Formats: sequence, C-alpha cells, structure tokens
Amino acid sequence: MPSRVGLFIDTSSIGGAEVIVAELAQAISESGHRPVLLHFGNAPLLETASEAGLESHFVRGLKDYKSMIRVPIFTYRFARQLRDLKLDVLHSHLFGPIVGGAAAARFSGTTHVGTLHDTYVVEERISRARLLRLTAALGTKLVTVSEAMTDFYSRVTGMPESRFQTIPNGVKPNTPMRSRAAIRTELGIPDHQCVLVMVARLVPLKRHDLLLDAISGLPQEVSPRVTVLMVGDGPSQGEIERLCRRDHGLHDVRLLGFRTDVGDILNAADVFVLPSDSEGMSRSILEAMAAGLPCIASDAGANPELVREGVNGLTFPTGDAAALRRCLQCLLEDPAERARMGHQSLRIVEEGYSHQGMIDRYLGLYGLQ
Repeated sequence: MPSRVGLFIDTSSIGGAEVIVAELAQAISESGHRPVLLHFGNAPLLETASEAGLESHFVRGLKDYKSMIRVPIFTYRFARQLRDLKLDVLHSHLFGPIVGGAAAARFSGTTHVGTLHDTYVVEERISRARLLRLTAALGTKLVTVSEAMTDFYSRVTGMPESRFQTIPNGVKPNTPMRSRAAIRTELGIPDHQCVLVMVARLVPLKRHDLLLDAISGLPQEVSPRVTVLMVGDGPSQGEIERLCRRDHGLHDVRLLGFRTDVGDILNAADVFVLPSDSEGMSRSILEAMAAGLPCIASDAGANPELVREGVNGLTFPTGDAAALRRCLQCLLEDPAERARMGHQSLRIVEEGYSHQGMIDRYLGLYGLQ
C-alpha cells in the first residue's frame, strides 16, 4: 500500500530548500507513494503542485506558529491535520518547521524527519539550539546537508554527531536549452567578454555588496573585459541597484531578476561567485559545478567542501573583499585554469553529489526502500 509523506516548509518564496522539497515530492510520486505538500501559502510550491498534479494543503494558524505563547494551539491543530491527512511520515524542512512539527508529529503518531538546510537561524541566537534537543527527544530524525553543519549542530546542541544524519544536497546534470552563443547574443555580451555569475536571493547575507566592492578595485586593464550577472530577486534589490549606480556605470553589472533558465545563464558564464556570510550546502554552487564552472566562494558553511581550493575553484575568508578580488584576478587572467577547474567541478558533482543519490537516501530514511 502506498505511503503518504508530508513535506512541510514555512517560507513564501523559492530557494534551495524549496527546490529540494519540490524534487522530493516528484521522486516520492515516481516511487509509487503519495507526497503531500504542506505550507502556509507558498505560491511557487502551489504552482509546482498544480503542474505536477501533486496533493497540496495549507497549514492553518501562521500567527500561532510564530508565537511562543500560542504555539501549543498550533501544535494541537497541526497534529489534528496530520491525523486527518493520514500521513505516515512528516518531513519538515528548515529550523522553524522542524521545531513546529516535532510535537505535532509525536502527538499524531507520525514519523518525523527534519532537514536543517542552514545555520544562521541558530547562529543568531544560540539558545535556539535547546529546541533542537527537544525535537530529538520527541523522536525527530535530524538531518544536516553537510559535514560542517553536523559539526556545528553537534557543538551547539551538545548532542553527539551520531544524532544527526548527513545527506548532502544533490543536483541533476545541467541540460541548457540554448547554446552559450545564443544566450550571450540575447544578453548582448560579446564572445570575448569574461562573465562572472552569481545566483542567489537578493538578501544581505548573500553579500552582493562584497562582490561589487571586489570588482570596483580590479585593474583598469581587466575591468572592461568583465561582465557580472546577478540572478535572483529579493528585498535588497533597491540597495544593490544603488550600489551599482554608485560607480556611474564603470562596470558592466546586470541584475537579471528571477529566472527560470538558470541552466542557460550558467552555460553562458565563465566563473561562478558566491560571497555569502552564511551557507548550509549551497545548491547554487552545486548547479554551477554541474554546469562545469570554476567557483569562487567564501569559506562559510559547507562551501569549502564543495569548492576545493585550487582543484575546482578558490575560497576566501568570509567578508574579505580584497581576498575576493585576488581570487577574481587569478581566474579572470587565466582561461586555461578556468577550463581545468571547470572539468574538476563536473567530476566532483558526478562522484559525490548526484541527485539520485540524495533521493535514495531520503527514501531510505522514510522507510520506503
């Protein structure tokens, strides 16, 4: 008899965690079981559910969910919803849903899996780690997406690393719909131009400002040959546009907004850059690697696990614009090195971060294999 697996997330936009939720839903369905998307009104997930014919439900009580005083009311109502939906497994994604879903899953008799996709929520307030100890006591199977995250959560919770399972994010091979030449022509980028690409939500912790600071100090003979593409949307767009205007158009920086053709954009680029202050395991880096790009990234979170120094890219200390600038110069001036590192990116993804490998481990954790 098919099992029913709930996938619970509390965000309203699309990002790495949300993409994984959607991909897990598809994989659960393809394996002959029934995925059930649970959210507070996530429009992209609603669209995914509609297009793929997946079951989707609103979780009621957002105000109760966000209130420490009223969270018992949310727990009672959510537990009742889980029973009504007859779920066998609830898989919560991100810190809030894991904590919010743990007691409800316990009271409804539902197996609970919780994947932590980042660390910044607990870094902001270390006392929140106590709530993860509570979820573990309630029977939640805690998952992290990188070894660095397992180490972090083990330290801040005081729980042994064995209480966490590490399941790295995985990605499918990049299959662009258009050629490199076609997308460059569309964007008006000459073939000789070196293209840096950054794919990330426009929010402060992604540090678009640091990349702009770094390119502003590039040598005059290098700067005109560089185009920067920033893919993504978010609340910091106005501030980033202001920073771009600050240099009076001396650098070719394009804000492309949200794109559904990220694979094509990556195919048109030469180097991927991610200067974030905090990361779990960046899906954007993995997608860039699957596109055969060398990567430059801060040393935050699992970035050094993916971007191996001198192998498939370069890393720099978080927040250090001068160090980022030096990394950029190394790759901008050496096309042969870019090509070598790009090949290594493909190898690393294929060997250790396959999409199917990630799916198989989650299905096994659900008890569906």
